[in-house]
Amino acid sequence: MHRHLLAIPAFAFAIVVLSGCNPGDSGGGLVGSDSESPVVVATPTAATPTGSAPSPSPTPAEFAAEKPTSAPDCGSLLDVNWAQSALDPRVEGPDDYTATSSEKPGQPGPVAQTALERSDLLRVCGWGIPHTDGGFGASVYAIQAEDRTQLTEALAGSDVWTEHREFTRTVYSRVWDSGIGYGLAYGFADGYWVISSGSLVSPDDAATVVRMSLEALVAARS
Repeated sequence: MHRHLLAIPAFAFAIVVLSGCNPGDSGGGLVGSDSESPVVVATPTAATPTGSAPSPSPTPAEFAAEKPTSAPDCGSLLDVNWAQSALDPRVEGPDDYTATSSEKPGQPGPVAQTALERSDLLRVCGWGIPHTDGGFGASVYAIQAEDRTQLTEALAGSDVWTEHREFTRTVYSRVWDSGIGYGLAYGFADGYWVISSGSLVSPDDAATVVRMSLEALVAARS
């Protein structure tokens, strides 16, 4: 057991440091902000042969994998050696805050906020430099298929989020303009939604944390 990281609690329970922020604080471009039009997803329908009964359109649930109900422990999601090499050699962790995370952090915009409220929290992890404010976290949620569709559509249409097409997983990142400007990233795979942010991570770093966590989550389910 490693010693408790004093740096983590400042952001672990509000993993993206959004709890006290209003959607308009960063100057627009937020996911699903009131100024954006609602996302409408059109479902194409095939032509029905003459004389035959129309086939029912498949529902999203028919395509979606079974919704995850658990996540591996924090140590399995991210190797601390990566953080020590890529971010700071003093990084320690992880600490698991799942049992004490009773409130979900606020998200930038109503689409993300609604998706989070409808998602199930599976794991909250933190890494940091002891006795400093330096740290980052990763939260794992089980997200519903329709919420993921609406959220990824909103992320793709936003001018402040960057899609990381170099990854095989769906990952977006941005700077969260809250004081020191934390990196913030969302990622999705197999019913999981991973959120990462913190004072030690840039948007690209947060995206890498999300990508590695998703790979571990998917591997654990296979």
